[in-house]
Amino acid sequence: MSDRHPLDPHEIPDDADGGDLGAYIGEDLGRIMMLRVAVTVAIIGLVAGAMSESATPALKTACMVAGCAGVVLLLVAQLFRWPRRIQWFTIGGVMVACAGLLAAVFVGSR
Repeated sequence: MSDRHPLDPHEIPDDADGGDLGAYIGEDLGRIMMLRVAVTVAIIGLVAGAMSESATPALKTACMVAGCAGVVLLLVAQLFRWPRRIQWFTIGGVMVACAGLLAAVFVGSR
């Protein structure tokens, strides 16, 4: 793989060979799938926070804010074509935060 990484996640260097091209396509497909998983987790967290009757008001609010902010942040990361590394950190951060709050809502409801 070449040492030069493009800033735009949708740009492939001109000197990319078959292996580089395969790596870029694989990484792009993986990132798109994980983006969809992260958005789904954020929306489920948002809905769970809004509909939970047994969670504390602070937990409900945190879950709804994290879910809404996560969806917006992931959308902005894609629309403004942030560098790949930052997109991966954003996807991971949203998934960890929203899944953690979602788990707290489920544990608190038992």
